[in-house]
Amino acid sequence: MLEKLNFSDLLRYGFSGGALLLALALTRTGFDAALSGGVGLSEGTGLALVAMVAGSFIYTLHRALLHRPIVQFIRWCLDHQYPTPALPKSDSFLINTYKRDYVRWVRRSKHPNFQRNMDLWSSQIHFLYGCAWAIGAGAVIGRLLSPAIRGHDWHYLLFAVEGRATFYLLVLVSLLSLLGALFQDYIAQYYDRTLLTTDVSKDLHEPKPTDEPA
Repeated sequence: MLEKLNFSDLLRYGFSGGALLLALALTRTGFDAALSGGVGLSEGTGLALVAMVAGSFIYTLHRALLHRPIVQFIRWCLDHQYPTPALPKSDSFLINTYKRDYVRWVRRSKHPNFQRNMDLWSSQIHFLYGCAWAIGAGAVIGRLLSPAIRGHDWHYLLFAVEGRATFYLLVLVSLLSLLGALFQDYIAQYYDRTLLTTDVSKDLHEPKPTDEPA
């Protein structure tokens, strides 16, 4: 199964699950314990499958619950900053999403190379989102399960000395990933909205099976 996944699939579904497991291990046991020693083939395969399942779960929750309000906020900002290419304000979020996806399907059929690059960019953005949620969640869960926190009040999560630097570092990485995702998503949403009102056929010519080489 894993060998059939392409790079975009791994960005969306796999790597964030690995980030979750790594963040959990680092905050629970520390750098030395988490990074020392190796794993056998069976353990490595099991961890890869767990990472894929966890990454798929994170991505599904992200698209179903978290990304929609983010996109609505970004589109609201674009409506005010760039009103010309904005979608009709009378259309609902669902209708706008359908129009965007329909145009993507058309581009994927007529201009596969162009849309493939757009899809890879989208995968990179969702990878940043997934890492932000995964590293943040893994850091908090691992911190709560660590010996320094277990059995103490919740405020020890922030202030217990043992493992605090690692926890703060992972939270910082999570926030940077989220900021990077938001910045790139803002640009990508502008591209998507502009392409809805742009005829790319006159600008793009991709080789077809009937085209003769130059």
